[in-house]
Amino acid sequence: MNDTATNNDKLIGFLFLNLAYLLEQRGESIQYDRPYDGDPELGFAITMFRVGRDVYDYATRCFELMGKKVVRECGVTMSVSFDTHEENIDFKNRFKLLMDRAEKELTEIGDRTPYEHYFLKSNPVIVGTEDGQNNHWIYLQAEIGDALDWEVRREILGDYEMTGDDGGTVKIMVSCYRKKWRDRMVRYLVDLGVEKIHP
Repeated sequence: MNDTATNNDKLIGFLFLNLAYLLEQRGESIQYDRPYDGDPELGFAITMFRVGRDVYDYATRCFELMGKKVVRECGVTMSVSFDTHEENIDFKNRFKLLMDRAEKELTEIGDRTPYEHYFLKSNPVIVGTEDGQNNHWIYLQAEIGDALDWEVRREILGDYEMTGDDGGTVKIMVSCYRKKWRDRMVRYLVDLGVEKIHP
């Protein structure tokens, strides 16, 4: 399996995990259905009630990464269509498998968000802090990853600078305008499970 396929699988897993997380937060689930328009043997649909646009956005990205452009039907239903019945069944089975896997993974991450869970997968470590006249810094090390890891880090850390490849790890510098904001970020990271190896 090449790196692109591996990264694509990782991204699909991440998107499905976020979809499962948002549905759980709202106390909702996906209902599998047949599309309202077109041949029911050549189409697959999902229906989600009482969810926001963010949930539909994640579902849309899941469909797109699986190679299908989704059609929004009657507000709460999204559908895709296929050329053959076999393609429809294969897609539906894969979608359900990925959703089941995400729901199982969701039970394993506890009260963390998917972003926090994936952030910890890069094995971040706090290696120092520094106070300056105008800024206060947190220094971390983490394993090198792909574009998804960068997106996850940005979600957790905000703006950061990253340098070098030191045997499979990168150095990350997070700048905070106020010392108390920096200290709050350090507490958050430690509570999240990030190891702190400096005094």
